[in-house]
Amino acid sequence: MLAITGLDYIAAQQALIDAFRGNYPRKPKSLDDVALILGELRSQLRDLKFSREQIQRIQDAGTVLDPIPVLTNQGGVVGHSMIDGQAFHANDALFCMTKDTRVHASIEQRHIAFIRTNKAVTVTFADGTKAIGTIEGFTGTADDLRRDASIKVSDQQKAIGEPVSISITFEHWERFHPKATSSMWRYDYEPRGAERTRLRTLLGEPNVALPVKRTVKNVAPSMADANPFAPGRLLSKRPERTPPNPFNTPLMAVPKAAILRPSLPIGTTDFVKWTISTEPAKVQALAPEWRRLAQVATTGRNGDVCAMLAQFDGVFCPATWRPGDVIRAGAQLGHIEIGIQADADSGSPSTSEQQANNVSRIESVYADHDGVAMNESGEQRHVRVGEMLVELRTVNMYTFRTGLPDAEFAQLPRVVTAALYAPSAQVPEYVNRSALITAQSRSHGNTMFDISFSSEAGAFQINWGKYVVLTAETDRRKVLSVPTDSIVQISRSSEVLVHSAIGKLTPVPISCGARYGDQVEVLSGLEEGHRVVRDLKLLFQEWPNIRAIMSGFWRPQS
Repeated sequence: MLAITGLDYIAAQQALIDAFRGNYPRKPKSLDDVALILGELRSQLRDLKFSREQIQRIQDAGTVLDPIPVLTNQGGVVGHSMIDGQAFHANDALFCMTKDTRVHASIEQRHIAFIRTNKAVTVTFADGTKAIGTIEGFTGTADDLRRDASIKVSDQQKAIGEPVSISITFEHWERFHPKATSSMWRYDYEPRGAERTRLRTLLGEPNVALPVKRTVKNVAPSMADANPFAPGRLLSKRPERTPPNPFNTPLMAVPKAAILRPSLPIGTTDFVKWTISTEPAKVQALAPEWRRLAQVATTGRNGDVCAMLAQFDGVFCPATWRPGDVIRAGAQLGHIEIGIQADADSGSPSTSEQQANNVSRIESVYADHDGVAMNESGEQRHVRVGEMLVELRTVNMYTFRTGLPDAEFAQLPRVVTAALYAPSAQVPEYVNRSALITAQSRSHGNTMFDISFSSEAGAFQINWGKYVVLTAETDRRKVLSVPTDSIVQISRSSEVLVHSAIGKLTPVPISCGARYGDQVEVLSGLEEGHRVVRDLKLLFQEWPNIRAIMSGFWRPQS
């Protein structure tokens, strides 16, 4: 039974304030004893459900927080407590009381046949927390289309009637047949064809449709009313993230770039209702990334011959390749020393003033795709623009063509790590760690370029499309960064929403640098540790208060 009276509530705070003023409840014998006394007083406040920030405010300001005595009619754990000074209306939730209880879910009968005794399930609560539970049993008869399952969740205390979802994962042998057991299963996959038929025959059952992993929404028990104090549902348009936490510690002060900007006051109830997730700005080693949709421009067959041509005059210094050597795309074929101009008649170096400078620049020559070296003498020689440097007999390869704005293309190194993705895939289908970037044309501020992949990448046809992610691993460096989804563009300003104190979100203008996958470099406006709100663009669209405060239409303190 949790019972807090007003007198006890005030006395515990006053005892801590008096101790910081030198009036200890007992005479200390040493400095260690003083620390022990203060620790006991803080522990009393924690037992009364004071947060760490409230205890710090009491001892720093030396003032007692005005209490509202709250009595509960059941044992449990307090969650989502109100903060000092927060406004509320009649019937608002002052805090949530959670308790250990069973979860009741409605499951289709055709899935129940595949569920074994004590089957483990994953229970996801409305605030994003997850727990592993076990199915204790079912109500109803086998003739019912749906039956209610009772799920026991250990070490979880939640409010009665709170909406949840459950997820059941079936192993291969569980999905195969209701009578299958783990001891009889010797496969790493679902058997097909004759092997599948043989196993079905041994089990004495015909082929039936396999169940798949499903997420079943819980139907609240009819005897329990919906809990008015339960936090809001997760927004369907936004990905699942770390459960909302209005009491992130440590919270840094408002950045200097927003010292005069108004802040959005937000209570803990709304913080949870809006499912606000935050992440600190971090200094980490990142490599620039570019993601673009690319199309197959050309394909090559085994044995096709292509020639590497000089792009400028100079002396070609070949690498140690011999005819028959296998060359991977991106491998260095040699380099050209620019500045020694060949004479048009004799082919010998001229005696111009430029020869006196000898080498003014060195350019490396790389293989465009996989192949086998042919007809290479291995000797240094003078070359002119367009002259053949080396021949390659190609291995099956595919050339993908895409484009980038000129400014971004200028940042690309010649050799990058390139990965192929299906449109909605999160895992690459193939990675080329030494892909060569070859510029083809420029128009309307964009540069079109080619990337080659070997036949190991798969079988493609002309005009097939894939997403290509380019990573400049050689440019990896430590930068201060925030997630891309924490930035919203307002006019010409890049804005983030900083969680700088409990109950306060402040818009902050930042200056952005290079993009590193799902991270963006922050050049100014933030410091390491400032917590920014995730999924800001969606929040900006869904909640008028956030849109108003960030667009400058609302000044709450005025």
